[in-house]
This record gives sequence, C-alpha cells and structure tokens, in this order.
Amino acid sequence: MLDITTLRNECIQVCLEADGIRCCCLVSSYHLVESKLPQLRAAIQRQATTSPA
Repeated sequence: MLDITTLRNECIQVCLEADGIRCCCLVSSYHLVESKLPQLRAAIQRQATTSPA
C-alpha cells in the first residue's frame, strides 16, 4: 500500500507497506515520488530477508 502525505513543512512523506513492513522517505516535490518507489521496495525486501520470522 502506498501512502503519500504532505507535511506541514511542505515536505512529502512517501510510505510503502508490503508484507507487514512499512518503509518511508521524504521528498521535496511530488514529481520525485515515483523515483523513490524502487528504493522503498528494496528497503522492504532487505528488511524481509534480515528480520526473523
């Protein structure tokens, strides 16, 4: 699930959740959201492989 939130300081928080793992990052503009998705997916994958079951 993708969650995009504009914060009070006008930064944009991008969160991706998969398999019960949620990873987030901040971007300065909406046009950067799509470019962060592969990084968030990779972070979730790393967490999934290193976390105990």
